[in-house]
Amino acid sequence: RRWGPAGGGGPGRREYGRRRDPVLKPWKATIRRRKNSIREALAKGLSNLLRRYVVARRPPDFTIGGAASPTMHRWWVLPRNDYFNVYLHMIVDDDRDRELHDHRGLNLSFVLDGRHGYVELLPTDPANPAGPTVRHARPRGSLTLRRATDPHRVVLYRDEDGDQEPALSLFVMLLPGQEWGFYCPQGWVPWQRYLARRDSAGGSC
Repeated sequence: RRWGPAGGGGPGRREYGRRRDPVLKPWKATIRRRKNSIREALAKGLSNLLRRYVVARRPPDFTIGGAASPTMHRWWVLPRNDYFNVYLHMIVDDDRDRELHDHRGLNLSFVLDGRHGYVELLPTDPANPAGPTVRHARPRGSLTLRRATDPHRVVLYRDEDGDQEPALSLFVMLLPGQEWGFYCPQGWVPWQRYLARRDSAGGSC
């Protein structure tokens, strides 16, 4: 709250607005840094644990893109079910399909490893998910919560030689009941139809 003149004259009138206190800004920055460091430490610990007890002990339960040209290796951290699923994703290539896609349920991504994490492409205008996109950095320790219908696409960073830098993430999905698909200029397309068009005709939308 700030105090100002009443009716342009003497004191007595309150003017409401954002309180600007320069003393609070360093504290907010410190709290933010501590939160980030806690998430990064948690991500590092989970990464080491899951690499040791999941990745090193069994092959992926599913590979997106196929063994010859994979984009992601997936392990079931918990047995698959209709209520609550936890996947470990080792992302080794960009999402191959250019169109943004959604998911079968409310989902959360926690980036565990990768020199820089990865980049998530989101629609510039949520009302036009097939239009231009904006890039959002997802470094190690970042948490991203999405509704089932939130469209996105994941791409990797490149190193100095232009090679993709793999990333490891924990993917949690709640109540995976709805059908998922891709956002094309003419509208939303179920994944079966989209992939069938892509594989048969070389197109997708």
